[in-house]
Amino acid sequence: MIINTEIKTLIATIEKGGPDNDSHVKQLIQALSQSFADNQDRYKNYPASAAIPEAYPVDEDGYAVTFDPVEDEAGFWDAWSRYGIVVGKNIAPPELCAQTVARIHEIFNDLSGNKCNILDPATYDAMPVDKEGTPILSRGFLEIYHDDALAQLRQNIRSYIHHALIWGSPKIWTSLTGWV
Repeated sequence: MIINTEIKTLIATIEKGGPDNDSHVKQLIQALSQSFADNQDRYKNYPASAAIPEAYPVDEDGYAVTFDPVEDEAGFWDAWSRYGIVVGKNIAPPELCAQTVARIHEIFNDLSGNKCNILDPATYDAMPVDKEGTPILSRGFLEIYHDDALAQLRQNIRSYIHHALIWGSPKIWTSLTGWV
């Protein structure tokens, strides 16, 4: 396993925040580097996968089963290896999610000249559209760059852990559009 007691403790410390967070992040990267070095066999067959993966599991309510690698690394890794995707659990705290959703609402409102409120279907006729006339909300991708709310999501320590485990390296950094 990659996520050992030291790494769990560092994650919890970083999530609490504080003036020494930069130091704790450096310690986390060092601990992950050592743990990855000690677990190279896990990534040996990484590129090999079935041409047609199994269907991703759903719970009794029909939602995708989620995995938290800090609490269930084996389940997380098994899902990633078996299905080629994994739905993360506990990636971002509720406050950060709420902040991001509020920011998206604010951006929609600004783009529509205060005419479109995502929470009010009666205003959807005023939804901003792209050059082709497609409503922004139906495009499947909302292009928002250089925004603090989204940067906080990309730089979230749990998101980092998810990506580090998938890529097999602690040496990944956030960019404007994702992980590199």
